[in-house]
Amino acid sequence: MAMAEAVASEKLGGAGSRRRRQTTAAGADTTAPSPSFHADLGGWTVSIFLLKLRFGRGRYRWGPRCDDSGKSNPVRGGAPGQAAASGPKWFSVASRIGGKAGSSGARRSGINRPTEQQPAQPVTDQPSFFSLTPRPTKPIHHQSTYLGLRLRRANASRSSLSSPTWTHPTLWGNGDYGRLGMGALESRWSPTACPFFLTGRPDGDDDDPPTSLACGGAHTLFLTESGRVFAAGLNDFGQLGIGSSVTHSLVLSFLYIMPPCEIFIYIEPIEVSGIDEKVVEVSAGNHHSCAVTADGKLFTWGRNSSGQLGLGKRAGKVVSTPRKVDCLADARVKMVALGSEHSIATTEEGEVLSWGAAGAGRLGHGHETSILGFSITTSEYTPRLIKNLDGVKIKRIAAGMLHSACIDEKGTLFIFGQKTEKVGFGRSGDELRPTVVEDVPFSEEVACGGYHTCVVTDSGDLYSWGSNENGCLGLGGTDMVRSPEVLKSSLFKFPVSKVSCGWKHTAVISGGDIYTWGWGGANGTFFEEGHSSGGQLGHGNDVDYFEPMMVEFSKNARAVHVSCGFNHTGAIFEYSEN
Repeated sequence: MAMAEAVASEKLGGAGSRRRRQTTAAGADTTAPSPSFHADLGGWTVSIFLLKLRFGRGRYRWGPRCDDSGKSNPVRGGAPGQAAASGPKWFSVASRIGGKAGSSGARRSGINRPTEQQPAQPVTDQPSFFSLTPRPTKPIHHQSTYLGLRLRRANASRSSLSSPTWTHPTLWGNGDYGRLGMGALESRWSPTACPFFLTGRPDGDDDDPPTSLACGGAHTLFLTESGRVFAAGLNDFGQLGIGSSVTHSLVLSFLYIMPPCEIFIYIEPIEVSGIDEKVVEVSAGNHHSCAVTADGKLFTWGRNSSGQLGLGKRAGKVVSTPRKVDCLADARVKMVALGSEHSIATTEEGEVLSWGAAGAGRLGHGHETSILGFSITTSEYTPRLIKNLDGVKIKRIAAGMLHSACIDEKGTLFIFGQKTEKVGFGRSGDELRPTVVEDVPFSEEVACGGYHTCVVTDSGDLYSWGSNENGCLGLGGTDMVRSPEVLKSSLFKFPVSKVSCGWKHTAVISGGDIYTWGWGGANGTFFEEGHSSGGQLGHGNDVDYFEPMMVEFSKNARAVHVSCGFNHTGAIFEYSEN
C-alpha cells in the first residue's frame, strides 16, 4: 500500500498554476565519492567505487556512510541545477552486482531530493566504500548494490559558450538512473547544461556538438552534428545500444569479482556502438531506441518483447546493440516515432509502416478479435504497411503510450489507438484504423503523450485533447477533453513552432522560448503510482501547472529543439555572443 501524505492546496501565481505540495528543490553535492581503487593510466585517472541504493516509497535523506554503525549524514549541496562550466571531466558507469530488482510495473527511485534546503558544505573524508543510503520515513523495501567506474581526463575544459553557432544540450527533471547524463543521480529542477559536452569529451572531439536529442522512458539519446549517437541512463533492456562485454571485462579485471555483472545505469553519455553510417535522426521509446541514417536505413535496439524493434520473430527479447532492420532495405526511411511498445515510421515516398504491440489499435491495421468479451490482438514483428493510408503521403508521425498519429502533406490529421475519447473523436471505443480529426485546421506538428495529444497548426496555434491528468493539456483545468481545443494565443509571446509530449507533461517552443505545463510532482502521482518527479517542467519546484509557463534560461540562448521523456525534459539551445 502506497504511503499517503496530507497536504494543503493553495494558488501559485496566476490562474494557470496550482500548488498541491511544495518541496524545496535543494540540490545534492556532486563531488565524486572516494574510490576503492585509484590509478593513473596514460593521462586518464581510473576510479572504481561501490554504490548501495535502497529502493522504496516515501521521502528520503541520503548521504555517505561515515562509520560501521550504519548511521548516515545527509549530503549537503549547493544550488539546484548547478553544473560546473569548467574543470575535469568524469566518464561514469554503474553496474548492479547484488540485490533484487525493483517491483515490476513501477519505476521507483530510492534517491530523492533532500526535503530541507541546507547550506553548501564540503564533503568530509569518506571510507573506501561509498554508500548512497536513503533514509525513509517508512521501512525500506529492498537494496541493490552497483559497481561504479569513472575515467577522468585531465585538462579538458570549456569555460564558456560564446560561439554564435554553438549548440548545446540542456536537460532537467528526474535524475534517477542517470537519464539526464549529468554524471550524478540527483534531479535538476531547472535547465542545466550537460557537462559531458561542455567541459571536454573523453574522445577529445569538442567540435562535434549535439544538434538533437530524444528523451525516453529513463534514458536519453544525443545526436551530434557529424551524425554520431551518444546515450545515457537506464540500460536494463539494452536501450542505450552500447553492448556490455567490454565494460564487463574492464570492471572485472580490476576487482576480480567472480559473479557476472549486469551493467545497469550510465550516468554520463557514452557513444552508441555498431552504427558506421551518419545518423540524421534518433528516437527513444520506453525501453527501446532507434536511429535513421542519411541514406534512409533504420537501426533499432533495446527491448523487443512485442516485436517493437521490427527484427522478426527470431530476434531476441533484448537487443543490446543497434541492428539494421533488413526488411526495409528497399525503402528509404525518413522519420520514426516510438511508443511504449510499438513503433511507427514513414518513408520518403510518404508511406507509413507500424510494428510492435498491436493492442488497442495503436498500429492502425484494424485487426482485433474478441473472445468471451476480451479483445485478442497479436504483435507485428516486422514493419507492416498501414493499408488505410494507401495513397496518402504522410509527412509527420507520432507515437504515444497506446495511440498514434500522423499528418499528411495537405495538413490533414489522422489518429488511431486506445479509447478514442482520449485521442480526439468525442466517442467511446478504440479506433483500430487511422481516422481523420476534423476539428483541427491545417496541421504542421503532432505529438502523443501518455494519454494526450497536441497539434501545432500552420498559423502557430496549439490544440490539445485527451486525459488531461495533472493539467497536461494546458487548458486551465484537469477535466478530460474529448475533442481538440485551442490554447489561448495570449499564453505565448510568439506562434508555437514545436511541441513534445511526455507521460503527463508537455513542452513547446515559441519564438525560441520554451513553455512547459502539466505534471510537476503534485501529491498523489508519486505515492499512488510509484513514480517520482524531479522537476521535469523546469520551473524550480514540484508544482503542477495547468497552463503554459515560460522556462527561465540564459538570455543569450534560444531553443531550437525540445523533447519530453517519461519524467524528464531535454532541449538543444543555440547560443550567441550577444
